[in-house]
Amino acid sequence: MIENLEIAIETLVAVILVAASGAILYLRPRRFAGKGGNVVMAGAILVAIGTLVDWLDEFEHLASVLAVDSPIAQLVIEKILGYGLGFALLYIGLVTFIRRHEAFDERSEMTLEEQNRRNEELERLVRERTTEITVARQLAESANAAKSRFLANMSHELRTPMNAILGFSGAMQERILGPIGNEKYEEYVDNIHESGQHLLELINDMLDLAKVEADAVDLEDKPVDLADVSEAVLRLVRPQAEKGRIRVTNRVDTDLPALTADERRLKQILVNLLSNAVKFTEPGGEVVLEAHVEGDSGLAMVVSDTGIGMSPQEIETALLPFGQVDSSLARSHQGTGLGLPLTRSLVDLHGGTMAVDSQRGQGTTVTVRFPPERVAAAH
Repeated sequence: MIENLEIAIETLVAVILVAASGAILYLRPRRFAGKGGNVVMAGAILVAIGTLVDWLDEFEHLASVLAVDSPIAQLVIEKILGYGLGFALLYIGLVTFIRRHEAFDERSEMTLEEQNRRNEELERLVRERTTEITVARQLAESANAAKSRFLANMSHELRTPMNAILGFSGAMQERILGPIGNEKYEEYVDNIHESGQHLLELINDMLDLAKVEADAVDLEDKPVDLADVSEAVLRLVRPQAEKGRIRVTNRVDTDLPALTADERRLKQILVNLLSNAVKFTEPGGEVVLEAHVEGDSGLAMVVSDTGIGMSPQEIETALLPFGQVDSSLARSHQGTGLGLPLTRSLVDLHGGTMAVDSQRGQGTTVTVRFPPERVAAAH
């Protein structure tokens, strides 16, 4: 009995349930947090006091020391405050605690159900949106493939009449069958030939780009002498440069290693870059073609000019199909807006990269890099 009393006294800081028989039940305070728990704790303390007074009755001396030897005091403390009010508070507290936790469990269950419902709704929306995006992408890819097939199949139908126009207008320019007889007609013939040449270039660029997008371009790789290719493309570009009073310089060394590439496509890459450089360089300017082996054994071909240059936004525009930079020089020269996009696509086919570095008023430098596996061992 004394041992139980000592335990009861030592643990009054916790919730203690005390039966009339003196049995003590410990309840952890953390389990009874809140209003119900506080009532339970108060009731448990009163019951413990009543039990203590009941036990002190057996030790009159100790009871007199604690001033509870009066029968009335014992009745008030033990029966009324201890057992009566204590058990009442215990009952009220436990009921409040149980109801509170039942309500909490119900709310938790409702919250969990609501969360599950929201998650299911979100998953449904994500699935629907994913399906929509997938369908839209498939439709776009299908439409793009159809466009590419259409343009690729139109090659013969478009080029044949254009070749006839260019051939006959060229013959008239050369006066093969005699003089035309009227100077105005001669001017018209020149315009017909020039417009036909521009239209043929547009058709060729569109068809080439369509073929690249449709994966219909097969490279015919072979070792290519860069010095020979450089001279060949500069011969094509020099007439245009001389007409605009622009100096074209070839700085490609003759002792560079051979490059494994499709020679026709490589020429197309360089002609596009050199033509663009000449087009956007003012009279008196310079266009330079150079090539060198880089540190990783890759090969770089560089076309630089002293032209009008481009801002970062204009570079992005120029790299888009049919994107054209708005400038006085651009408006004075006809262009398809496909030169740089097509060139980059052809470079990609070779496993290379193309970088454009430019500033307004300071010219443009385009660097085409080919991977080391396409470069033969230096000789």
